[in-house]
Amino acid sequence: IPEKYLFLQGAENYVFCKEVNKKYTLYVFMDCASIGQTGEGCVFLSSKNLTLNIDHHISNDGYAKYNYILNYASCCEVLYSLAKKLNLP
Repeated sequence: IPEKYLFLQGAENYVFCKEVNKKYTLYVFMDCASIGQTGEGCVFLSSKNLTLNIDHHISNDGYAKYNYILNYASCCEVLYSLAKKLNLP
């Protein structure tokens, strides 16, 4: 996380892809319309890993195992829509 965002609550729980040194159950990619935009994250897109792509770009190529893509103005709107569908507060 860039230093300017460290004030955000929970920022200490996020790491850059190159710092991930263990296996996780799920890798989530948000607001990345193509594999090229995932940067170092593309190493986690192998068929062995469970991946979720949440995006608002209609041009998204659906590169993850699971893709939740809605043609909305922002990724935040997509997340809100998903939260409502899952009955999250």
